Amino acid sequence: MRGKLSRSLALAAAIGVAGSVRAAAPHPRECLLAVGPAQLSFSAFQEASNDNFCRELPLVGKTILVFDTEEAELRDMTIDIRILRDAGQADWRERLEANTVLAPPPQKYLANGGTTSLVHDFAQEGNYIAVIRARSDDGVRDYIGQYAFVVGDTHQRYVGGAVVVSLLAAAYLGTLRVRPSPPGPRAKGLAPGVLGGKRPAFAKKRTPTRGSELHDE
Repeated sequence: MRGKLSRSLALAAAIGVAGSVRAAAPHPRECLLAVGPAQLSFSAFQEASNDNFCRELPLVGKTILVFDTEEAELRDMTIDIRILRDAGQADWRERLEANTVLAPPPQKYLANGGTTSLVHDFAQEGNYIAVIRARSDDGVRDYIGQYAFVVGDTHQRYVGGAVVVSLLAAAYLGTLRVRPSPPGPRAKGLAPGVLGGKRPAFAKKRTPTRGSELHDE
């Protein structure tokens, strides 16, 4: 009974974790990037989905990128937004023009309520970087923030996570099946046929008679 219960719990845990891998929604903190001392949120909307995304955009194609802040400081600064292809560069400035996929002209994008949006048609799956540069009018304050996100290959990540969870569950169930049974009386040092050091009731003592014949007592 205990083995069946353990197997059921293992399967339930595996199914629950796999489901969370497939359907996990981004936590709001995952969608924030620091631009100097201020914070800016990044989110994305795609035509084929009613959900919003930030770290992982499931599809290529037309995407609305939204930048939002409650920081009054950023609303008064000129904002330079650049979307780069992440080609493994050590610094985002490396091969800047070759890796740039979107670079609208700098302006005070956040002056109107702290929110702005851009539309881009992502043609390729892969890793990307959003670079946000905020500069004050006098040039004294110059902040830069980076935000990494992926486009188009998130389905493979979910499937890969589910496969890993399934393999772990199978390995755990295998250990349950090969678990050794509790040791019997022989393993405890008792003589064969003796339980708890007592002679079984069916083992009758036999004694010799005068005619050297055996009879039961």
